[in-house]
Amino acid sequence: GADAVGAHIWAGICWSAGEFEEALEHYRLAACLQERRGGYWLSYVRAATALGRSGEVLARLEERFERLGGTSGEPARTLAEAYQQLDRTQDAVRAVERGLERRPADGGLLVFAADQAGRSHRLAEAESLLERARPRVSENEWRRATARSVCSAPTRRARRWVPPKPGMTPSFTSGCPNLALSEA
Repeated sequence: GADAVGAHIWAGICWSAGEFEEALEHYRLAACLQERRGGYWLSYVRAATALGRSGEVLARLEERFERLGGTSGEPARTLAEAYQQLDRTQDAVRAVERGLERRPADGGLLVFAADQAGRSHRLAEAESLLERARPRVSENEWRRATARSVCSAPTRRARRWVPPKPGMTPSFTSGCPNLALSEA
């Protein structure tokens, strides 16, 4: 715990000082010291990408997924986020699919997959994933995920924002409290 935090802080100091290679090594060290914590890995991804070395960190993340992906959905989520940061959306989707093949009942991974599907406007898939996740996550987590999905759905159909008529609640129009749909 504390060693990884220290390595991560030192990496940030090195990066700020322009010592990019040393910073990268400390980001890698922090990730390895806390290999089950995706945030450290994503810092490593960002640093490696900035230095044109994303391939090496992706190889490490793939190996991590193979090693730990059967015990937790987190390696699949981190791998997908890394691919997404690199604008490799299809690889990100495939990473989540591979994670769900190994852990089909992982509630957190199902919610992550639903969010991913919603952002890609695969709304029926997002809804199905949320229903699968419902008995496996807290009610609050499920409601937050459902709200994210519902609020992303109108973006495909909305043409322009129309203020609600007096006495009308926007959520009855579009399912999202900040957006009403127009016919035009």
